[in-house]
Amino acid sequence: MLKDRIIACLTAADRALPAREIANIVYAGDPDGGPLSATETIWSTIRDMRSDGVEIVNWPGKFGGYILGTREDLLYPVSIGSVVAECFELAARRELH
Repeated sequence: MLKDRIIACLTAADRALPAREIANIVYAGDPDGGPLSATETIWSTIRDMRSDGVEIVNWPGKFGGYILGTREDLLYPVSIGSVVAECFELAARRELH
């Protein structure tokens, strides 16, 4: 079932995963590579899962994507690392100008 594969994918991830990457992972074993609208299928399935009470949060930004958890869970170490990396990148770009 797609919902189970999405949960397994997000559970195994060490960072937030964009919908396109989730689609690539969950449909990797499909001989056809999944539906033509695989990313949209992931989006709608995650929306349905949220409606069913599954705690999936969309982390915004360049290093963004989906994670399991609540808004309060967003500040766990993996996410903090992504935020720090993004801040350093933005600071470096400002120094170049």
